[in-house]
Amino acid sequence: MATFAEKQKRREEPPTAGKKPKGRAPQPPREGPRSQDQDNFTDPESRIMKTSAGFAQSYNAQAAVEVESRLLVSQAVAAVECGHDGQPGPVVYAATGRQPHGRSVEALEKRADPPEPEPGASAAAVMANRLASQAGRERYALRKQTIEPVFGIIKAALGFRRFSLRGLDQVRNEWTLVTQADNLKRLFHLGVRLQAA
Repeated sequence: MATFAEKQKRREEPPTAGKKPKGRAPQPPREGPRSQDQDNFTDPESRIMKTSAGFAQSYNAQAAVEVESRLLVSQAVAAVECGHDGQPGPVVYAATGRQPHGRSVEALEKRADPPEPEPGASAAAVMANRLASQAGRERYALRKQTIEPVFGIIKAALGFRRFSLRGLDQVRNEWTLVTQADNLKRLFHLGVRLQAA
């Protein structure tokens, strides 16, 4: 989602072919709560996030997968990105919009990496820039082959589509159980026999 400054900059660019900008001029964000704003008293640690069905009170669950075995090696329920601006932690490669299916000639062509985003650019702009680089396209292709199928299996085979518990600590425990259940199922299919201690 573009920030107010990005929307304003686009609007101020000279019109192409004599066309005026469409729609209303962007408004700066308002300070403080508005009269229609709501607070979640049952689970204040969750956040409102955009989903395919609109907006929902949600948690953001992450997982890391070992490429060869597809076993989950790490899971978390937290803020997405921590490995940027010299900070330690994983660097995330996540789509900022819908990715087209199939392969186009343009997607397969080699092209120069885009210039680095300006300091203070929005998280969406930084992510879009990261995915436009050659390394980003390769990493995202690997992500589509490894972690995305695991999340699909968790949703379809295990039937896990939403958290049943409230509160960040309990949601983290629930996500740990779900990912461990997926690992046990995966180990069974890999033919690994576990011995009782």
